[in-house]
Amino acid sequence: MNLISSFLSNPIVGIIGYLLSFVAAIIAIVQYLGRSKAEEKVKNLQIEVTNLQANTRNENKVSQGEKSQYFQENSGPVNIDNRG
Repeated sequence: MNLISSFLSNPIVGIIGYLLSFVAAIIAIVQYLGRSKAEEKVKNLQIEVTNLQANTRNENKVSQGEKSQYFQENSGPVNIDNRG
């Protein structure tokens, strides 16, 4: 126990501890600011996507002809059974 106490009471160890704490605080601040910017960007993108979804319209049109393109000469029921 005395060995640990004497190691921690060394001024060089104290200075290294303070420096590491300072660096950790700077890293935490930078991460917080980056997260705030990222959250703001996500909100803007969500608004943009919502606006794009509101402005798009489905203009696809499907029209059915009188007869199938595969059975133009047959107007009755067609049995498609290849078991026999």
